[in-house]
Amino acid sequence: MYYGAYSGAHSYLRGKLGPNRGTIALATLPKDRYLGLLAGPNVATIDTRPLTFRGSRLVLDLDAELPDRLNKRRPDFEGCEVRVELRDQSGRKLEGFTLERSNPLTESGVREVIWPGSDLGRLQGAAVRVHFELRNAALYSLQFA
Repeated sequence: MYYGAYSGAHSYLRGKLGPNRGTIALATLPKDRYLGLLAGPNVATIDTRPLTFRGSRLVLDLDAELPDRLNKRRPDFEGCEVRVELRDQSGRKLEGFTLERSNPLTESGVREVIWPGSDLGRLQGAAVRVHFELRNAALYSLQFA
């Protein structure tokens, strides 16, 4: 996104501090990272509305590192963990796709959610709710593929 930056002051001081200098600059963001849901050291939960999907994989874009620019004491998240559960439209857990069966995701990047021994493809076309439990992580996106 383009933005303008100027060296001058705002409002009534304009013109009293000498000539303004300005520039137009470009800020870039990693793909799909314009907005994320951030969870701290306490477990946070997120539930989607019912989603109908195609595919046999669920991938998440996660961040397990806390940027220094947020002025936090820790440079990164210690003990990042994300678990995912699938539920039916009314919120009941789907057998084989529970939090307990979900392999925990602990690293930044695009990561696949795996429930060992379960076939996500068999739920294609069915409306499911995705339930997340996050600790010390940011969730940017989810995609069925």
